[in-house]
Amino acid sequence: MAMKDYQVLKPKAIQTLQMDYDSIVYDVYLDKLRNFSKEEAVEQTRAFCLIMRSHNIEDQIACLEFLYMNDFIEDVVQVLNSGVLNDDVKLLYRMTMERLGSSYEQSLHWLKSLHFSHPSLHCLHQAIMAYRYFDMNMYQGLDGYIESYDQALQQVNEPLALYFFERRYHELLFHYYWKSNHILLARRYAYKLINKELSPRKKTTILHYLTLTYAFESYEVAMGHAYEALHYAEEHNQVKQIPSLKHRTIPFIAALHRQTADVTTPDFVETAHLAIADGRYEEGAAMLQSFEDLTPFQECYLGFALRDEKMIYNSERRFIDERGDRFFAQLSHEYRRRLKGDEFFV
Repeated sequence: MAMKDYQVLKPKAIQTLQMDYDSIVYDVYLDKLRNFSKEEAVEQTRAFCLIMRSHNIEDQIACLEFLYMNDFIEDVVQVLNSGVLNDDVKLLYRMTMERLGSSYEQSLHWLKSLHFSHPSLHCLHQAIMAYRYFDMNMYQGLDGYIESYDQALQQVNEPLALYFFERRYHELLFHYYWKSNHILLARRYAYKLINKELSPRKKTTILHYLTLTYAFESYEVAMGHAYEALHYAEEHNQVKQIPSLKHRTIPFIAALHRQTADVTTPDFVETAHLAIADGRYEEGAAMLQSFEDLTPFQECYLGFALRDEKMIYNSERRFIDERGDRFFAQLSHEYRRRLKGDEFFV
């Protein structure tokens, strides 16, 4: 029997032992879920968050977490500018918002130096640290923060914050297992997230990354997932993900499997990749040699175009040593196999 929406929101029996405060937002949301549809409950709780003026930290975190995780980004900005927030709450959620703009004002070293005694703020800080490593393509940095985030979750004392922080944790576990190339575990958490009520932005991201977990296994399956993610992104107007899927991921899968007929892209690197996949090695190499500094992807493509095994091997080491990305290190390994004539794909 499926659980009702308000039942999903409640902490598990063992977690009730760590709860010592029910935020106003939690009580309002729980009441609305009991009496209205999920969509109406979300909208009414959203409206409440915009008029709430509580000086309690738990209330403030629950309010901002509810708005952020439901993609009410302009509302988050409005609350952050309201003037009633605790300074630490405001600091961490401003950093959370910076991530949406793909730019950070403060260094990783500075971020590491911060400490928060409040359990929910400490938990959020651990999540932000893990996100920063992911955004910097330093996936090996996830290791320590996955563990510390799990420990911090066990101290969160308010149920709505815990509910959303657990979703963040599952998202981080997906990324961790994906980049460490534990694909079955990664997919387990991806599907767990997809089957929950995610915001369109987060669901599009998970659908997109789930697509890539199939890239080395099957052209048909990977493309099926890619077009499913693209359709969802277009249906929900996810303007940042649409070009990434259409111009990079789909051409990448096509080039990897040498299914390049009628595939074009404005993306310069994947255009070079498509040329190489078609056997137009000089053309692809010339395009990639126009870069002064190569990413591991570009170095791998160029190495294959130049028939340079050492260059491809170096890209593989860079994926692992610089990024901790054992998943995409498979790309270099695959192109080395092809260079030796030991074909992997049919």
